[in-house]
Amino acid sequence: MNNSIKNKFSKTNKLYHFTKFETALKIINSGRQLFGELAGMNDVCESCKVVYNKYTEGRKWKIDNINTEISKYIQISMTNDSDCRFGFDLQQMWGLYAEKGKGVCLVYDKDEIEKALSPTDMRGMIKYCCHVTPDEIFDMKEEDNLEECVKKYAKQQFFRKRKEWEWEQEYRILRRGNEKGKEFLDISNSLKYIIMQNANSQDAGQCVVDSIEYKIMEAVAGEIPIFVYTHFIGEQKLDYKNEFTIWDSKNQFEQKSLGVNIDV
Repeated sequence: MNNSIKNKFSKTNKLYHFTKFETALKIINSGRQLFGELAGMNDVCESCKVVYNKYTEGRKWKIDNINTEISKYIQISMTNDSDCRFGFDLQQMWGLYAEKGKGVCLVYDKDEIEKALSPTDMRGMIKYCCHVTPDEIFDMKEEDNLEECVKKYAKQQFFRKRKEWEWEQEYRILRRGNEKGKEFLDISNSLKYIIMQNANSQDAGQCVVDSIEYKIMEAVAGEIPIFVYTHFIGEQKLDYKNEFTIWDSKNQFEQKSLGVNIDV
């Protein structure tokens, strides 16, 4: 059994989503994940985005229309493996998005995620650049279609971030909202693994496996394997129920999806 789980995990083309414990329970129970508004992003280049049009010539309504159209876009941020580091092995992500390590990292099958997208959804890796600001200039003429123009600038507007964010290794799913309320992505077929590190009910020196949260997660997860991410004196590990190691930072596994071979 241990080799089977280990091999499946290493060969899965993975995406990761770090979140709070309670939010993870909602996602697992419902089989869907909520799209977020750009205004709620941590990066001010996204939450405070303003677009100017060089053909405006003082007609403010045109600028307002462009920014209103951009505000209709919603997104889901996930983390991808990179050549340098696996997506679950990012301390910043655990700290910022997963309750300082007491939240959850959900592991998705990237191929299944992409099957669940609608034909008009956009997706891809974020490009990290030195010079990205909250304001941009469009080249939109009066006769141009507003919706199509924003789509033309989509890569520039929605898939670029400043270089200091590159540690997130972000893979983004982008959708133009339908204005009928909240929208969700079906993850029922793509959620393959769950990773926990610590929990609020955990005593000092206690493993998360013995926590109340872990027992709750076991009941909710059903047959989805729950891994435990730990670190001790420079070494990180991914264990399964304290029974065997899935991955460790010293004796890693071959990750073909990265395009590199890591020594076993």
